[in-house]
Amino acid sequence: MVDKLSVNIKVLSLNVEHNFLIPFEMSVLDATVLIQNAISEEYPGIKRSKLQAGALMQASTGKVLNSGCNFKQLGITHGEKLLLI
Repeated sequence: MVDKLSVNIKVLSLNVEHNFLIPFEMSVLDATVLIQNAISEEYPGIKRSKLQAGALMQASTGKVLNSGCNFKQLGITHGEKLLLI
């Protein structure tokens, strides 16, 4: 069984927030791509360019997450709020 992390992601360009279950071992880059795909499917009318930036930022610190690291390495915990910028 893969350990998963529950995080709240606020998509700034759309001003919406969703909860995602992400494996602790998944890279930030891979998670960002999956989040963008899920948002694109849920809001089909949006232009893909609104999601192109594709960086995740920790809301509590304002720190942009290193896309090459996984969530476990970065110490991201359950219930953490992240911003998709």
